[in-house]
Amino acid sequence: MHKIIAAILAVSSLAACVNLAPNYRRPDAPIPSVWSQRNTGNTGTANPIDIDWRTFIIDARLREVIEITIRNNRDLRIAALNIERARTQYRIERAALFPSIGASASVLRQRTATNDGSTTSPSTQYNIELGFCIKGKSAWCAD
Repeated sequence: MHKIIAAILAVSSLAACVNLAPNYRRPDAPIPSVWSQRNTGNTGTANPIDIDWRTFIIDARLREVIEITIRNNRDLRIAALNIERARTQYRIERAALFPSIGASASVLRQRTATNDGSTTSPSTQYNIELGFCIKGKSAWCAD
């Protein structure tokens, strides 16, 4: 009895491995491989990304609806602001790669008192500093 059950299981497991479905072949897309510009009045072909949507959409009412939608689309506005913020952050990070020039100036004017209570004539000290920093090359550059 055990041999019969084992034989049935073996035959059924081999039968499960056989695939009776036909091989799938994806059909060709029913669209042209090149974009035609017949609606814009131009002859020839162009990349669809390069076509301005205002020249592509012929219906004036649809064009107006699209413009209102773009103007009032909060998510699109947020995405554009995020792109601008990323560009600004990139420029800030990139600016650290370029050399920087720094300058500072100070003036110290003081009188000193003598032992008899009188003061001396004022003394003036001028200090001017110029610096040129290349990131990683100068020891005094701020990190």
